[in-house]
Amino acid sequence: DLFEAAAAIDEPLKRNYIRKHTMALQTAGVERPSSRLFSNPAGDYGSMVNERVSAGDWETSDELAETWIGRNGFSYGRGDERGEQRGEVLEALLE
Repeated sequence: DLFEAAAAIDEPLKRNYIRKHTMALQTAGVERPSSRLFSNPAGDYGSMVNERVSAGDWETSDELAETWIGRNGFSYGRGDERGEQRGEVLEALLE
């Protein structure tokens, strides 16, 4: 997979952010740390952020961020990685 190949390239971390973040996640014990394709659960659509805003069902932007990550924290890739909930990886990549 493209991201695994990019993470495996032996070059300075300041030039290869995929490698840098993959290594950090790997050190933290995260499985498949090169995951980079995230979306909604398989067969489902929408982040639900618009619905919360329209309904006034939020008080802080952190609540909207949690909704977005909760809905888009499913990783996709080759093999068995078909919409597995991995919000912690997405959050780490967004920091």
